[in-house]
Amino acid sequence: MLISFKIKNFKSIGEEQTFSMVAANKKSTEDMCFESGTSFAPKLLKVASIFGPNGGGKTTFVQAMDVFRDFVLKSARLQRNEAIDWVKPFKFDADLREQPSEFEAIFVHDGALYQYGFAVTQERVWGEWLFTRANKPRAKLSTVFERYYNPEKDPKDPYEWPSLNDALIKGPKETWKQQTKPNTLFLSEAMRGNADSENLVKPFEWIDKFLKIIESADRLSMRYSVKQYGNDEHYKQNIQNLLDSTDTRIKRLEIEKEVKTVSDFPEGLLKYIPPKSLEDLKNGELKSITEKISTVHEDNLGNPVKLDFKEESDGIRTLFCLAGPWFNVLENGHVLVVDELHNSFHPHALRFLVNLFYDPEINKKNAQLIFTSHETSIMNNDILHRDQIWFMQRKENQQSELYSLAEYTNEKAMSNFQKAYLSGRYDALPKLKVLDYGL
Repeated sequence: MLISFKIKNFKSIGEEQTFSMVAANKKSTEDMCFESGTSFAPKLLKVASIFGPNGGGKTTFVQAMDVFRDFVLKSARLQRNEAIDWVKPFKFDADLREQPSEFEAIFVHDGALYQYGFAVTQERVWGEWLFTRANKPRAKLSTVFERYYNPEKDPKDPYEWPSLNDALIKGPKETWKQQTKPNTLFLSEAMRGNADSENLVKPFEWIDKFLKIIESADRLSMRYSVKQYGNDEHYKQNIQNLLDSTDTRIKRLEIEKEVKTVSDFPEGLLKYIPPKSLEDLKNGELKSITEKISTVHEDNLGNPVKLDFKEESDGIRTLFCLAGPWFNVLENGHVLVVDELHNSFHPHALRFLVNLFYDPEINKKNAQLIFTSHETSIMNNDILHRDQIWFMQRKENQQSELYSLAEYTNEKAMSNFQKAYLSGRYDALPKLKVLDYGL
């Protein structure tokens, strides 16, 4: 479960910005938050949303979480001196342009709190740190490890390690330390070295398996939902219930598998197939399987009418593609981050999807949803409270600023946040000008 995420000096984000899932509103009902098990942040939100104009930084926020996860999982694969190309510092400030980008997440996983982060440029990791705290009374935050680049040290060994805790890290930590290249993370290298120390395995596990990022729901593949619908009766029923509840009029889906052998491929295409795969294909050991998806409706007489999945609306296709991952997140207590969730959806469908996270019978493991949106109709106390609404906008210095509606302490009695936002009370609106159109 996520407590907070910090970003500094990444794309449109210059100065440090902190996003929090800590429930700040004492009036938050039980279905909108849950007990975290740690006194550091006793109650956490199930849902939070970020609003703001195009170009305000919402997508940058989601991308920052994605590259945080991606670098942890893949940095150990980099060759020595290979550039860390995804690092994009804020370009409109001469000082920040030369400084590292920083990312940090605080989260609770499997009975402990973890604080993990790193600072990185395209050339190297400048800093990496991991702290932990057991979910026990009077437990203190302990350092698992710290690592910092010192340009004044010997270039062959330019890193200082203020801490590499013997009590908290079991296994050949000195070996992992020596294997950690300037452009890789110690956590990643230790996991590649089959570390079984709980204080390394657990934070890596959370980042790998519990933090889910969807940068664009519109471009989400339907493959996972097709697999869930076709192979798992439990998920099939959940997905069908979602399609029924959002009035898609789809009675069922039909999935037809088409198996192709070597004789089905055009002669000109065979030359592009690797020799080993081509041989397996010819021997019948390898087959290409494609799936045709059809939706079944009913006509005015109640007879079934089959449509190709591509004939359905953008909204229905997006809803189906999202359904499989959505229920997987709810089933397993993951943290789901989605950019522009409003796209292609009717506001009522969006509300329905959000409300699934509030349903205690569906969200039994306290899954969390974070999404960016322009759909302001959900800005009301029935769907989102003040501490669940965040704004992001570009300031005059081109930097993106992230702030919560909870900071507006005089808004306690207000019920129509949408009207107040659209009237400009909280900023984070596009600044439109009269078009100077000349013939």
